Amino acid sequence: MQMPTTDDTPQRIAITLLIALSGHLILTAAGGWVLYQSAIVHMNATAEYHTEQIIERLEPKIEANGERIDRNGELITQLRERMTAVEVRIGALEDVVRYFHPPEDC
Repeated sequence: MQMPTTDDTPQRIAITLLIALSGHLILTAAGGWVLYQSAIVHMNATAEYHTEQIIERLEPKIEANGERIDRNGELITQLRERMTAVEVRIGALEDVVRYFHPPEDC
């Protein structure tokens, strides 16, 4: 039994092949898009995870440095107060020395 041929049979075969190939191309493109999106989501999740790990490891060091900076600021303030007190005492001692040992030019 042979299939009856008409004048438009080659065109129908070509159209059928083009439709099948177009469908295959669309499915391949859609699959690629899905793979691309899943890769982007995976990379974002991985980057976020590593960022959190780095922050967790550095956070105690950052807090310790902040406490050290605060403590250094307090120590600098104390040092300035003591230097001011020493300058006042030195000034008073200079006055005492000048009183008991006036300059010879006077």
